[in-house]
Amino acid sequence: MQSSSPPKAPDPVAVAAAQTQSNKDTAIANANLNRIDQFGPQGNVTYEIVGYNADGTPKYQQKTQYSAGEQQVYDTGLAARQNMGNIAVDQSARLGGMLNADFKVDDAVQQKLFDLGRSRLDPMFDQRSSALEQQLANKGISMGSEAWNNSMRQFDQGKNDAYNSLALSGRDQAYKEAVYDRSRPFNEFASVMSGSQVANPWLANVPGVNQAGTDVAGITQNAYNQQLQAYNMQNQSNNAMMGGVAGLAGTAMQLLPWSDARLKTDIVRTGNIGPKGLGEVEWTYIWGGPRHRGYIAQEVLQTHPHAVHEIGGYLALDYAEIV
Repeated sequence: MQSSSPPKAPDPVAVAAAQTQSNKDTAIANANLNRIDQFGPQGNVTYEIVGYNADGTPKYQQKTQYSAGEQQVYDTGLAARQNMGNIAVDQSARLGGMLNADFKVDDAVQQKLFDLGRSRLDPMFDQRSSALEQQLANKGISMGSEAWNNSMRQFDQGKNDAYNSLALSGRDQAYKEAVYDRSRPFNEFASVMSGSQVANPWLANVPGVNQAGTDVAGITQNAYNQQLQAYNMQNQSNNAMMGGVAGLAGTAMQLLPWSDARLKTDIVRTGNIGPKGLGEVEWTYIWGGPRHRGYIAQEVLQTHPHAVHEIGGYLALDYAEIV
């Protein structure tokens, strides 16, 4: 028996293309498993294929729809946000004019705050002044004396500091009010704008399904490895058998020549006809060597069975018996 040809190695380009297609098919399967139509009291989310990409993968569209009641609430809120947006447009024009005006503190406000504080300080200082004069007189310190003048000067300094503090406090309060008055429209505008923002669409969370891909490249390589292993084992078996046949041939050829068709290759009819119509052939033994001429044992068995002998499971011919 001759050894068969070894298995052909996988084509890497074809394997890569098959792996890519398998990966794509797995991705599409995962997408289909993950796109689950959902229906609930607030509305529903559905999916549909709306076309295909250049590589053949499908394009999906997700459609979200509110229930009738939720849709009405949404429309009302949308109208309210639209109104807030319109107000914001009007307010923005007004704010432009305000920004063009210089910032300033209203002196009237400052004066009013000072007057309010003074209305409390004046009676208090009048009372304290009278009390101080009486206290100095009781001590025998006369008006116009150095001690008198020093005491009154300290009193006046404290009074002056109090009025200065009142003026500064009024100035600070007037400034704060001016800042508030100027920023109030801007704060209102920001509030209006926040109420007119577009809400994000309601999207449902889809449960994830991840189907494992098929390892086409690995399967192909494993199949090739198994074929190659089987081929190598067959070759080893054939080589062992050929060694046994060759050994038998070395002994049998000294007695009778092999003529079994299973041991011959490249058999060609010569056209010569032998006894009882036997057809002469040429051949080469499967273990190699020169060309031989004679008969095929299986054919001789039909006309001269006594000339055919079995040796080690194969047929040999005694040409002397073919007459």
